[in-house]
Order: sequence, then structure tokens, then C-alpha cells
Amino acid sequence: MIIDEDHDSSFKEHSSPRYHARQIALQRCRTNEAVLVMGTATPSLEIYHLAKEGKIHLHTLTKRPQGVLPPTVRIVENQKESNVLSSELSFAIKQRLEKKEQIILLLNRRGYSPLIYSPSTSSYVPCPNCTTNLCYHKKGTTICHLCGHTETLDSLQKRMGEALTLKGTGTQKLEENLLEAFPQTRVERLDQDSIQDRSLLNEVISRLLGGEIDILTGTQMIAKGLDASRVTLVGVLNAGIGLGLPDFRANERVFSLLTQVAGRAGRSKLKGEVLIETNAPNHPVIQMAMNQNYIQFYESEIPVRKELFYPPFSRLVRVVSRSKEEQISLETIELVFGVLKKFFPSKDTILLGPAPCPFYRIDSNFRNHIILKTSSPNIWREIFKKEIRPLKLSKKVYLEIDFDPLDLV
Repeated sequence: MIIDEDHDSSFKEHSSPRYHARQIALQRCRTNEAVLVMGTATPSLEIYHLAKEGKIHLHTLTKRPQGVLPPTVRIVENQKESNVLSSELSFAIKQRLEKKEQIILLLNRRGYSPLIYSPSTSSYVPCPNCTTNLCYHKKGTTICHLCGHTETLDSLQKRMGEALTLKGTGTQKLEENLLEAFPQTRVERLDQDSIQDRSLLNEVISRLLGGEIDILTGTQMIAKGLDASRVTLVGVLNAGIGLGLPDFRANERVFSLLTQVAGRAGRSKLKGEVLIETNAPNHPVIQMAMNQNYIQFYESEIPVRKELFYPPFSRLVRVVSRSKEEQISLETIELVFGVLKKFFPSKDTILLGPAPCPFYRIDSNFRNHIILKTSSPNIWREIFKKEIRPLKLSKKVYLEIDFDPLDLV
């Protein structure tokens, strides 16, 4: 059995039952005495650590097939230019178009402008239902990417009694600017807004491979396994997006995304180039991604994980209480915390919380969580089964219990 792009977070189910496809594959292989191959250029730190410990076999490809050279990777510091495309990236695009070669541009922000600024409050306009900001999309619509709340910009401005200012650049604005700068160019955008089902995704990929697209732009969807021989330039805009998230895997996600998308360039005899635009050019993660050095990233990240007792040195359990009534959400998580505290002190488990989730409110639900770090996950599975699941909770609250969560926000 083969799991391709094993690092991909889509293998983890984020709603109940919260399983990981890798766990299912492992169990299937044990039952059938089969071999499981997990393939990726950027394995999760947990999987690579297992290989380093000799618990799974590690096979490494040291060079590209057929003697193809890796792309040249350069970092471009974001300058305060008014244009969406920097002069350096624009020049590189122009060169490739003249040679009839293809380009991929990654911008991991949906919509037209990701922020809507209110001059009267000197802040960005939040979603009325969530702890996040509204995003402006083309055709005059504002959207919340967490709950799906929509409102026209005109309606929003009337409600707030002021003219609002659009800030920042999303994939829709990037696409518009590309068509203005290169009017004869065939540009295609690939993100959740442009692709509604799998057949459309396959159609765009087929057109790229068939040479019917000159520039493919989009969010992280375009970093996944594209093998187009005439793509010689990959550009990454705002490469530092995600580095500041309050999640111990934030660095890993950014490194993986940059490394994966860089790998789309120069997959044939045509020389490839990658331009990484960022306002943090000296950030260690950006530098290691430029050097395509997974080992260096692993060796820099693993001591931090060990010191803080995060995976691969522990297993995580996350409990989230969510309710439209703030007090009920808080009381529920405190009840769960009180039950779990009975099993402490514990030499191999750390209990964090209770605390508000970083995204405290989603779709009008208030969210609080507990994070448990342990080296004895099976013991805690039994504790949760016997002590937490039987709790008589309010019908106005929902309790999420996630073993091995991939995000903590």
C-alpha cells in the first residue's frame, strides 16, 4: 500500500470520527501482512523521527530522476512597491513567457483583499460570528472563511456608517493584476473559490499539462504533486504567511509548503528557478526552505519539540468545548479539566489549560480547550472512555475529543 504525499494534512479527518488515513492504512497492512510505503519530500517530524530511531525503514532519493538538476532558489525581500507583483518577479515572468515556458505563482490567501480596514476604529472589520476578519471577494462580497458569513461591501459600509478601505492581496487580485500586466497571457486561478469539485481540478491540471495555461496561480492547492515539464518558474508571494500562528507546527507547515511548491519548477531538462518573496528574508525557516534542506530543518526543530514535550516525544489529545452560550462552554471545559486533574500528578503527562482557543469564536460558538501531552496515549484513551464520555453535559454544548490533532487553533 502506498500513501503518496504522506505529509498532507487532508489525510486527517477534522470532524468526527477524527481518524488519520495513515492509521487505517497501517492497520490494514498489519491485517494483510502487507508493506506500507509513505512517500513525501517533506515527511512530518513524527514520521522522520520514527525512521531515525530505526522503527521504520528510511529510503532516500538523493537526486532527481533522469539527471534533472534542482531549481535555483532565491529569496526576494518584499519592497514597499505599490504593485502586486514586484519588479523582479515581473521581469522573471516576462522572460519565461517569451520562451513559451510556464509559471506557477503561489499566494496562500484566498479572495481579493484579505483585510477590510475601518478608519473610525483604526482596525480591521471582524466577522460578526467569529474571531477573525472578513475578507473581500470580487463582485462586491465580503466573506468569512471560517463560518461562511457573507455580506455585500455596500451593506457593510452602510451598517458601519463609513467608507471602508481594502487592504492586502489575495489570489483574485493577483489574477487580475497578471491579466493587466500580461494581457495576452492565459492565466488560471486554482483555489477553493474557483474549484468547486474534483472534476474541475482535474480539468485545470490537464490544461496545464497540455500547455493551455501560461500562468497558474493559487493557494496551497497548487503545491500538491503537479508534474508539468514546461514549468520553469515558481514564484511565492508573502512566503511568511503562517509563521506567526500560535501552533507548534507553524514552522513545519511553512517549510513544507515552500519546499513542495519549489519542487514544481524545473522538472525536465529545462532549468528551473524559484523566487520566494517575503518580508522576513532572514527567518531560519525561509532560509532552510531556500536551501531545500529538510535535514537541517529537522535538526533545528527537534530540540525545541523535545524541550516542550511536543510530538514526536509525546502524543497529543485536545478537548474542545463549543457552545453558543459563553458561560456553558467555559463551565463544560472546567468540568472536564476537574475530572482529568484527578489523575495527576503524572510522570509522563502534562495537562495544559483550560484556555480560550486562539479562534475563540467560530460560527457564534464560543470555544475553550484543554491540551494533554502524554507518552501513554492508550491509558488516556481508556480514561476518556470511562470518565469523560459518560459525563452528563448540557444539550447546548458540544465536546470534541481529538487524539493526535494536527492543529491547535
